[in-house]
Order: sequence, then C-alpha cells, then structure tokens
Amino acid sequence: MKKLVLLFVNLLCVFMVFGQEDVFEGEILAHWDTTDIVIPPAAGDLRYNDIWGITLKGKEYAVLGSSQGTHFIDVTNPSKELKHLDYVAGANQFYAIHRDYHDYQCYLYAVCDEGASTLQIMDISTLPDSVSVVYDSDELFTTVHNIFIDSLNARLYAFSVNGMPDVGRAGVAIYSLDDPTKPTLLGHYSDFGGIETVGVHDGYIRDNIAYLNCGRKGFAIIDYTDPENPIALGTLTEYEDQGYNHSGWLSDDGNHYYLGDETPGTRVKSINVSDPSDIMVDTLFDAGSDNPKSITHNQIVTCDYLYISYYGDGLQVYDISEPAAPKRVMFSNSFVQSEGIWGVFPFFPSNNIIVSDMETGLYVIKGFDDGCSSKQPTACGIISSSEALNLDVAEFKTFPNPVNSQLQINLSISKVVEKDVKISLVDLNGKVVFENIEDLNFENNWNLNLIDFTQGFYILKIKNQSLNLVKKIAVIH
Repeated sequence: MKKLVLLFVNLLCVFMVFGQEDVFEGEILAHWDTTDIVIPPAAGDLRYNDIWGITLKGKEYAVLGSSQGTHFIDVTNPSKELKHLDYVAGANQFYAIHRDYHDYQCYLYAVCDEGASTLQIMDISTLPDSVSVVYDSDELFTTVHNIFIDSLNARLYAFSVNGMPDVGRAGVAIYSLDDPTKPTLLGHYSDFGGIETVGVHDGYIRDNIAYLNCGRKGFAIIDYTDPENPIALGTLTEYEDQGYNHSGWLSDDGNHYYLGDETPGTRVKSINVSDPSDIMVDTLFDAGSDNPKSITHNQIVTCDYLYISYYGDGLQVYDISEPAAPKRVMFSNSFVQSEGIWGVFPFFPSNNIIVSDMETGLYVIKGFDDGCSSKQPTACGIISSSEALNLDVAEFKTFPNPVNSQLQINLSISKVVEKDVKISLVDLNGKVVFENIEDLNFENNWNLNLIDFTQGFYILKIKNQSLNLVKKIAVIH
C-alpha cells in the first residue's frame, strides 16, 4: 500500500511539473504571400523583412516590408480573408532586404538600409481605402537600419544613419516630430558613455531614455532629455553569451531589458536595468531547441509576456512575470522555411499576432489574452500639437509621465480671459474618462489621482474658449 501511495505521489509530482511547464502551439489563422516580389540579387530567398501593425477605426492592419516596398494588409478577420489594400514602392528596389517601420499619430514612418534610399512618411488616416505618401526624401539621410518613435515626446530616433548632410554617418540621430510631416534634426551622436560607434543596430526609447544595442561593442543607456547635453547613465560592454548586440525591449515597469544577440549559440538575456550605473544580467534563456539556426532576432514586451521572432524557430512567447525566471508558454514554427521569421507584432486588441517569414510572407497567429491593456487603437486624429488660442502660455508641464498615481499639471499664463477651464482625460477610443472644471489663475498647479485608471495611454485636454492644450499621458502601474 505504501508503494502505491508513493507511486501516486511521484506521478502527481510529475504531472504538476509538466503542468507548470505546458507550452502550447499557436494556431495559424491565415497566410498572405505574393509571387510579384522580385528577389534581390544574391539575397537567396529573402523577399520579406519587417512587420508592424496599425489598429484604426475598429480594424487591424499589417504593415509588411518586402524587397520592393511596403504592403498594407487587412487582417481584421483572418478566418475569412486577408485583403491586400495598398502598396508603396520603396526608393530602392534593387537590393533592399532591411526595412523598418513605426507609426505616430496618423502617419507611418519607413526607412531602408540599402542603396539610394529615403525616409518615407505615409498618411494612414484613409485606411482601408488607401494610403498616401506625404514625404519621400533623402534630405535628412539616405539609409537607416532601424527607427523608434518616442510618441510621448514626439521624437524619432534613427540608428546606424548614413548620408546625413555635413555629417555623413552617425550611430544615433534624433528628429523632432512636432510637425509630423516635417521632421527636424535635434542632434546626432556616435559616443555612448565611452562606446564609440556609428553602428548602433537598434534601440528602445521611453520618455527620452534610450536603451541602445551597439552591435559588437555592447549596450548603453543614455538620457536624451536635453538633446544638446545627453547624459550617459550606464553601459554593459562584457557579459555572458555575448555576440552581436542586436535588439531588445524594456519591461513595463522599466526594471528589466530583454536583449538578444544575433549570434548562433547565444541565449536571450534578462538584464536588470533598475540601476543603470550597475547593469546586471539576471538570467539567460532560449527556445530549448537544438536547431543550429535558432537565433533570436527581434523582441517585444506586452505587460508580462515577451514575444520573440527567431531565425529557425519561428515565434516563441515567454511569461516574464518573474523576470529572473522566464517561462516559455507558446510557440509557432511549423511554417518556418530555411531562414526563419524577421519580426513579430503582438499589440492588436484582438490578441492575434502577426509575424513575417522572410521567404513566405505574412502569418496571422491566434494569440491569447495576455491581460495587457496597452493594446489600444492607433492615436490617429486624437492627438494634436498643443496650442494656445488668443492666450499667452508661459509654461505647460505634466509630471511624471509615465505616471503611476498622481499626475501633476503646471500651467502658467500671462493673462486670464476666462476664469473656468475644463480639464479632461480621453482614452484612445475617444471616450471621456475624466472631466472637471477648475478655476483658472496666472499660476495653476493641479493634481489628478490616476491610481484607479487602467494602464495605457490617455489624452489630457485643457480647454475653454481661449485655451486649447493637448498632451499625451501614459499610465503605468
């Protein structure tokens, strides 16, 4: 009897262990490919590259880069059909295997890292009908490897920049998007806390703090709040499983950065960046594969989950609720050809995931409810530049931003036309979630308690007949 009890206990323990480590395969809902893409010379079968997503007016769209340009595909109802809506040709179509995308307000920004290329800005507000190119020029640069947009501060960061007027090359260049269709240079840099390079491969930016992947030279954290006087907060130049420091993504709480080296045999790093002056690698992990082409490429975090696109091993998803002990929870790699997938986009409200296979195009994969409320529509037509109408505004500041609980608003004006002003918060669906009338003085200091607000982005509006101020606020708990 004791043996039976012991056997039962052992089997129960085995069941519990395997139950805790269950990994499920994501269902492929739809696939899009075309035979019209011309394969670049000497590029093998690499027809496709980066992937991005747009959620607009209740619909979801994939932005897929190819060797020839940018494709817009409706992925709202993948069980029915994927509809190719529009195509924008790149300036370079001869040998273009690296494109990158980010959106801001009603615009998509596109760059390429080969040949005689340009910065393209496309108006996406008219989707699903079409898109229109509103800017296509090499006056700022010719080629860029990757871009990232700090939407809270209306800045575009470009990495590994070439063809800059009077400069030539730079590791990082920052452009103001105060006018979204006319970017202006704020500064260019090739020294990052002692790491000197024009080959910054990629970066992640949150509220002016840049986390930079500097290729063979390591990792740097730089504060660009004042573009003329950047502050190096910390660097990591030597670490276990070091290779080509390729890309990464910051956790929602800002304490960990998930970094991948684009080098065979290297694992993903969970890096503790809570103290930038003392950056530490907490743990290393991988896809648990013996595939020699299992190389991490791009990483994206949504709340407690890390989504990684792998060469060779497709999509891999990890639970990072315990940052020092990531757990693989999902994969999808049955469609992967010889090269693997380039990118992943997991921010759709439907929870569907899109990935780009370098040889066979776009795949829509059924995701799961990861509880992440930051999956919100594209902020198109909601955010406008702050402007004062018939009123001199000396100062308009919000602090902190992102905010956890108390948001402080400071507004100084030179004259008072009306005493009452309406303060409101609007979510990205256009719903007013807070509204209050305040007495307007020359010096105004208001505090909003946002502790009970759902995590995500909101639009702060301060308005009366003479005043119209708008600012984007991020709530992070």
